[in-house]
Amino acid sequence: MDAILHIKPNGPLLFRDTRPFNTGDAARTQLFPHPSVTAGTIRTLLGKQLGYSFTDVEVGRVLDWSIYGPVLRFGNHNYFPAPADAILPATAVKRLSPFELKDGEGMNLPDGLLPIGSKQTDVKPMSDPPLFWRDKELYKWLACEQISLSDVLENGYSPETEHRTHVTIGDNNTAKDSHLFQSESIYPQVMQGDELLEGGYLVSVSAPDVNAFSGPIFHRIGGEGGFAGFTELNSDSWPSDSPDALLVKARESLKIKLQLVTPALFDGGFLPKVFTGKDKSIYIHWDAVGVSLRLVSAAVPRWTPIAGWDMQTGQKPLRRLVPAGSIYFLEVENRADCEKILDKAWMKPISDNEMDRKNGFGLALWGIWS
Repeated sequence: MDAILHIKPNGPLLFRDTRPFNTGDAARTQLFPHPSVTAGTIRTLLGKQLGYSFTDVEVGRVLDWSIYGPVLRFGNHNYFPAPADAILPATAVKRLSPFELKDGEGMNLPDGLLPIGSKQTDVKPMSDPPLFWRDKELYKWLACEQISLSDVLENGYSPETEHRTHVTIGDNNTAKDSHLFQSESIYPQVMQGDELLEGGYLVSVSAPDVNAFSGPIFHRIGGEGGFAGFTELNSDSWPSDSPDALLVKARESLKIKLQLVTPALFDGGFLPKVFTGKDKSIYIHWDAVGVSLRLVSAAVPRWTPIAGWDMQTGQKPLRRLVPAGSIYFLEVENRADCEKILDKAWMKPISDNEMDRKNGFGLALWGIWS
């Protein structure tokens, strides 16, 4: 089965972060579910549809499925994490890009990477810019087209948390003294004009063992027993192809950039293996796509933690994620290579580990820079 599933929350959902949670503490939520949350939920859901009891053999089958996402969706538009090379001052959207050092200047960046900055003045960012951009504005940004600040602000989205207070119930179905605690949750919704749109999450599923998806189905997702409806959507809802306007510009460019739209996991910290070699200042061949490219610079916010029980090992490892929205500035040898990358690597995962890629970590969009 190759399908696009839409996850529509029935109410606020809790996606626990890595902070400890004990009586008297608050259960904190991530503002957006990690790919492992949606991948694990859908593997469980489809496995139950197949009648699996999740033996070792059956677990191996569901782990072999590729489940990409999640992608935020409102109405007919997809929303992506704000790009890290964009600054939103009070007047206009400003671009960050690599710049060459002048004689006598130096930097302590690794492997000869260039610093990034803006040639424009008045670039002090606003305090609360949208955390997600609508696809229409982001695709223009990736194509180096001018976009208006008002469009980004009016059509952008930032998740809001809902706080609830709970009490622990004792053996006699009565409240325990001094056992109050709080929880956070999120529910995706956005105002478009006078209309309130309720959102959801898209996931691309490739599960060869599944013949069809018999939705809609309600299933638990996240913590606190939250429920969501799972339905299949038309394949056009998934951003599977790069925009035509971007392809046209890419054919004439040697400068291409990568934007993470889901957080990535790399063995080398912020640096994917695809860019590593004996000398990162030279062109490195990317076997999966068949091109040579060079890493020029990167705009990577601070890492974020992820932890979760590994049911097979019984361990709960803490790992460092490269945040969604991170940007990698690259150069290619031939102009045809940019179009080849947009064709083969658009919305494909670039995390180092194969299982992380199958879980949807490191999905990437591509654009050009100058």
